[in-house]
Amino acid sequence: SDYKEAGKEGAELFYARFLYAFSDVIVFVTKEEQQLQNDMRRLLEWAASAVKKSKHHRPKKTLIIVRNMPQLLHTRNFYDRTYLKKSLLDSLGPVWVHSEMLAEFKKAHDRDSEYTQSEIHSNDDFIRIFFQEVQICYIPLSDKVPASELYHQYSELRNLIVDGTKAAQQVRSASWTRYDIPTMSDLLARAFD
Repeated sequence: SDYKEAGKEGAELFYARFLYAFSDVIVFVTKEEQQLQNDMRRLLEWAASAVKKSKHHRPKKTLIIVRNMPQLLHTRNFYDRTYLKKSLLDSLGPVWVHSEMLAEFKKAHDRDSEYTQSEIHSNDDFIRIFFQEVQICYIPLSDKVPASELYHQYSELRNLIVDGTKAAQQVRSASWTRYDIPTMSDLLARAFD
């Protein structure tokens, strides 16, 4: 009922929960840094709502944030993933400040934490609840760089996706929750039902 009553937002929320439940890697593409705060808030709301509805286990996922073809700024420093991660994520304020849902999630998480160290103190702490790893990738605008650089960056993105998938499969293998084709088909059918 919460999907039907919310209209377009409900459809987006259903898709996000579905995507989060079945994906090993979430690729989050952003073009405008001005929207990053709101986009990250929405991403974490989706992840939080999926975690609240999940049963039994929460498979660890890799989040890949792609800074995709920014119009205004291109610098070779963005090829350094550490620099790019710092430039994108360090500029964010606390994601739970403007979200009632994330503020409630943080409050409940902090209340249930045994130690102060496991409480949420920063965006990194919040993100780590839902994602085992966060990677950053830069895709430049095609008219600002040679085709070889663009190809190299797309190859980097592909490698990040493949590595994230392999890491999740190893975690699932160790916990006996790795899906074969018939099991996955059954789970997908149940989700749509």
